[in-house]
Amino acid sequence: MMLVVGLGEVLWDLFPEGKQLGGAPANFAYITNLLGDRGIIASRVGDDAFGDEIQQRLGTLGLEASYLQSDSARPTGTVRVRVDQDGQPRFEITDMVAWDFLEWTPAWESLAQQADAICFGSLAQRSPASRETIHKFLGAARPGTARIFDVNLRQAFYSAKALSESLKFADIAKLNAEELPHVVELLGIPHHGEQPSAERLRFAYGLKLVCVTRGARGSFLVSEFERHEHPGFRVQVGGRRRRLHRGPRSSFSPRRWARRHERGRQPHRRLGRKLRGRDSFVRRRAVAPHPCNDSLGPPASRWIQQI
Repeated sequence: MMLVVGLGEVLWDLFPEGKQLGGAPANFAYITNLLGDRGIIASRVGDDAFGDEIQQRLGTLGLEASYLQSDSARPTGTVRVRVDQDGQPRFEITDMVAWDFLEWTPAWESLAQQADAICFGSLAQRSPASRETIHKFLGAARPGTARIFDVNLRQAFYSAKALSESLKFADIAKLNAEELPHVVELLGIPHHGEQPSAERLRFAYGLKLVCVTRGARGSFLVSEFERHEHPGFRVQVGGRRRRLHRGPRSSFSPRRWARRHERGRQPHRRLGRKLRGRDSFVRRRAVAPHPCNDSLGPPASRWIQQI
């Protein structure tokens, strides 16, 4: 069983119809659990009602809360979410919340050293304190640990320097089609179409894999040896049928990749073929009832059994 850490923000997505537990790294840990490995969320919540609810919800979802830090001075993170006509979520993110002040502790150092894979994002690095802690966590991990960078260009909470530093840590990068041209241009990489830009980004930072989600147009994966496209699946959003790709939900399980990576093999020549079945299966089975890329929600139990 692989130990996979979702490092960064855990928060409440506040939809018009109610709140939903969210945060891309937290969602990655949740999906990891559904796929049969051990997902752990490393984050920070306020000492408040929202923070207490997060701890309770994690227990309900079968996720450990022992690496969730508590902050008595700052509130639990929240995000107001609306969904546009193309099915893409739009966010209004509260600033100066608990996960902006992640602390480097002996417990987190031990967790980093045990991790087989770590998913981290750009949003939690908007504050210097959390950015420093995330870098220490990644630096403390074993050389064979898979590091997955989930780009989240939210509001003005990113910079070229932060993106470049994160990509240097990463083995895998995931971003959406709207973010791709902006990211490559910030990094001084020419943008001439989606797949060429993804390939240049992969080459510039020595990444093993780049995953680009394209909303209603599905997604594509680029490795050193292969490309793979998927059209997505039709799901119900706001009473209308739309073809969507589900962001971190449809990221492949790091289990097979990390195991092969850890053993010193060269898995990438066959990576696309391995991912095709997993990528398609996870998209069909692990879609939650909310249209936000980063929200956690349990699929039907029969889906879990099939996974």
